[in-house]
Amino acid sequence: MLFIYILHSIFVGWRVLGGLCEHTSISNWTHLDLCPIVDSTLSSYDSSSFQRYSQRLDNLESQMDQRLNDIVSHVGLDSPKLDHDLSQRAFGARIVTGLTSPTSLQAVAPTSFFSSILPFGSGSEVKTKANVHLPSVVLERSLLLGDCWLFDGGAGHITIQLPYPANLTAITIDYLPLSQLGPTFHLYAPRSVTVWGLVRLSKHLTLSSLPVGQLHRPASHFSRHKRLPSRVIKPNDIFVPLVTLEYDIHSGGREIAYISDLEIGSSYDIVVVEVTENWGGDSTCLYHIGVHGQVESVIART
Repeated sequence: MLFIYILHSIFVGWRVLGGLCEHTSISNWTHLDLCPIVDSTLSSYDSSSFQRYSQRLDNLESQMDQRLNDIVSHVGLDSPKLDHDLSQRAFGARIVTGLTSPTSLQAVAPTSFFSSILPFGSGSEVKTKANVHLPSVVLERSLLLGDCWLFDGGAGHITIQLPYPANLTAITIDYLPLSQLGPTFHLYAPRSVTVWGLVRLSKHLTLSSLPVGQLHRPASHFSRHKRLPSRVIKPNDIFVPLVTLEYDIHSGGREIAYISDLEIGSSYDIVVVEVTENWGGDSTCLYHIGVHGQVESVIART
């Protein structure tokens, strides 16, 4: 915006100088070396030329405003305040591979609107193994076109182990705005998502003590080979749904789902993000998934 303001200032200032050079009451003004330059410049443009120039500046400013709004929406700067995003690799979050769907062996190469109009661009996504990303890419907050985890089909899941048990308050799903995607890339976005939290059963918390009608899944339900990663999951552990959300690809940017008070457990350290439907693609691509919460006070003080 400062650049536009400077251009407008130069434009207006040049017109003011032209008016001063023509002012008859300033007898010595026309002898200044600057006046011939100003006069020759202004004489080469008629009033309509300056109007067209001013209109171009206005259009450029409008385009920059729109681009800024896209960026703000994309990074979530205008979103309500959220608790700490614990599902970041920098904080110690990790993927539980044994409870995560297989990665697609072929990934969709990034194709933007601009590449679709270039001579060498076909406008469709090209599949290549060079663009395959591991599931851990969802733990990165930076969003770059094509830097997403791809799994085959419209349904799949990914399991995230948080660095600490936390009282979870919200889930965020990030995706790029439609204006930055290729003609069909939006089809790979998730549409319906359910987030599950791990509950460790014990002698104090058993299946029979769960609320009547409480939906739950055994941990083996999400296991890739029906074998549990014994270091983090026990055979009698279960998952309960925390929140379900619908991602609207047309809204662009970030989708937020708040987690209400839960009847079972007060903190969770392992969550499953299950995509039950995407927007029509033969694969699904996930960018950053934010798991927001408040770390237990005892752990936070250590």
